Amino acid sequence: MTHVTSPSRDSGLRPRAQSQSEPIYDLAEGYRDSGRGWTVAFQHDFNPHLSLALEFIEVDSRLNERLEFGLPDAANERELELALRLQL
Repeated sequence: MTHVTSPSRDSGLRPRAQSQSEPIYDLAEGYRDSGRGWTVAFQHDFNPHLSLALEFIEVDSRLNERLEFGLPDAANERELELALRLQL
């Protein structure tokens, strides 16, 4: 079985295949992760029964454990949510 490692976004290197006997990451380093995340939200109440909410979330992380599943070690996720709330 062959695993393919994904290069970092900045390296410009192409993925390379490794045999299953080769470690995908340096075992001496263990599981290291890093990242950042932030949220921006806005809510407006039009009246006691109707409100509007808008929220943006971004998470940027690195986790070498993802390599075990054939995924890139880096992930950048974004979500935009719009909610209209009506209370009876």
